[in-house]
Amino acid sequence: MNNITLFGLPTVLADLEAALLIEDLTHLWQLTYSELPGDLEADLSTCRKFFDPSLRGFTLRQRLSDIETTPTSVYQRMHKKGVSLVVDVGENRLIVGVEARLALGILRSKNPNEDHVVIAKQEVMEAEGRALQLYRTWCMGKLIQTVGLSAGTGKEVLQAPSVGLVIALLINRSTTPETAIIDYGESSEGALIDRAIHHAAIRFAETIASGRKKSSSEHKLTGGYILSEARRRLAHRLVTVPQQEGSGRLLYVPAQYQDEVIRFIGKDLARRPQLTEAKLRDGIAELVRSFRAIAEELAYQSMVHERPADTIKVTDRIVSAYADAHVEQERAQ
Repeated sequence: MNNITLFGLPTVLADLEAALLIEDLTHLWQLTYSELPGDLEADLSTCRKFFDPSLRGFTLRQRLSDIETTPTSVYQRMHKKGVSLVVDVGENRLIVGVEARLALGILRSKNPNEDHVVIAKQEVMEAEGRALQLYRTWCMGKLIQTVGLSAGTGKEVLQAPSVGLVIALLINRSTTPETAIIDYGESSEGALIDRAIHHAAIRFAETIASGRKKSSSEHKLTGGYILSEARRRLAHRLVTVPQQEGSGRLLYVPAQYQDEVIRFIGKDLARRPQLTEAKLRDGIAELVRSFRAIAEELAYQSMVHERPADTIKVTDRIVSAYADAHVEQERAQ
C-alpha cells in the first residue's frame, strides 16, 4: 500500500481528478495573489506576502482582508485537502502558498493524456525539501539580518548622523558611566545635550555626505532616529541605562568595546564609495569643532571629557580602521 503523499495529496490520481485539482489550485492562486501562476521561483517568492514569519500582524491582517470569498464548489473540494495545501483564513476564504505552488508545478508537468497521474517518490522528496528550505530561509531571515547589521555587513550602511553620534561619544571619552553623556529627555538640560552631541553628529554627516536632507527628528536625542539607529546596529556595544541617582539616562560606549566599535565604524564607512580618507578626517574635524563650540555650556554638568591629545588618537584610529577595511574590500573585489 502506497502511504506516500505530496503535501496530503495521493501520489496516484485519476486524470480527471488531477485536471480538476490543477484548475482549483490555479483558481485559488489567482484569488490569493491577484494573478495567475507564472514562473515557479518568482511565485515561490511571492508566497512571502502571507507566509513570511517576519510579517507584522497588522500587515498580515490588512492583506487577508483583501482576500475574496472562495467559490463554494472550490471551497468544499479544497477544504478537505488539509492545512498543508490550503489555509482557511475564515469567512469561507482559502489561501494557498508554497506547497500548493510546488504541487501545481508537478501536476502540470504530467502527460494529460494518461489515464492516471503518478507522482514519483523522488518528486515528493524534492518538493518537500524545497518547501523546508524556503521556510528555513524565511525563518532565519531576521536572525541573519540582525547578525549582519551588528557585524557591519548588512545591506544598508549605518546612517551618517548615527556614525557621527558614536564618534562624538568616543571623542568625548564617554566610555564609562562616570564619563557618560546624560540624556535628560525633554528637559532644558536635555535640549542642551541635543545641541552639543547631535549638532556635532550632523556636521559630521553633512561633511562626509554632501547634499543629504535633514529631518527635524534627527536633532533629538530622545525619540530621535540617530540614537535608535546606532543602538540597533551596535546593540550591547552602545549602552543607555538609567542613572542610579537622578532622572536621566547614561549613554556611553563601554571601554571594553571601544576597539570593536572603531573597527565597526571603519568597516561601515569604507562601504561608502564616495568617501575618501581626507573627507573622513574633515568630517571628524567638523564634528570636533561643533562639539567644542557648545561644550562650555555642558562643562558645569561635568559631561565634557574631551581632550585634544585623545581626540587626535581616536581620529587616527578611526581613519586607520577605515583604511584597513577599504583595502580588504578592494582585495575581495
